[in-house]
Amino acid sequence: MIERDDEGMTLVELIVVIAVSALFLGLLAGLFINGIQTQEQATARDRATGRANVVSSSIGTSVRNAVAVKVSGSGSRLDAKILTTAGGFECRAWVLDGTALRYSSGTTARANTPSGWTALATGVTATLSGGAAFALQGTQAVSFGLTVTDNGQKAVLTDGVKAQAFKAGGVACF
Repeated sequence: MIERDDEGMTLVELIVVIAVSALFLGLLAGLFINGIQTQEQATARDRATGRANVVSSSIGTSVRNAVAVKVSGSGSRLDAKILTTAGGFECRAWVLDGTALRYSSGTTARANTPSGWTALATGVTATLSGGAAFALQGTQAVSFGLTVTDNGQKAVLTDGVKAQAFKAGGVACF
């Protein structure tokens, strides 16, 4: 009688196990990579939306408390004379400088060059007609259209706000 040693695996069985394992690990890796990419897109979208919210809040709150507003001829700059909570006045300005939306405030008219101004958001483009970021509507209302982009994800910001404060005098902002 011939004895057979059935313990262990044949080469064919080993190759099948390795192929099935590789297929399973490949699918698992694909799911993992897809999850990471989706998370990166969601994070970029959240950053863009957050920056758009900061811009909208800054402009909206300020212009609502303004006694006067002015938009530059190109529509890239917005100036506002703000009535502060203390009853005084403050000059505030926003400018789209390349792809950065910059902001400045103070008790005197804001400088014509925004190089030292605070960047509220980067990756910003204007979306109003003629490539404008801001447009004056009448004498007291401003509309603004901006797109904030972060890593390919966009947050579109289109809004309008009207100056509602009334008080004479104060500083000359523009």
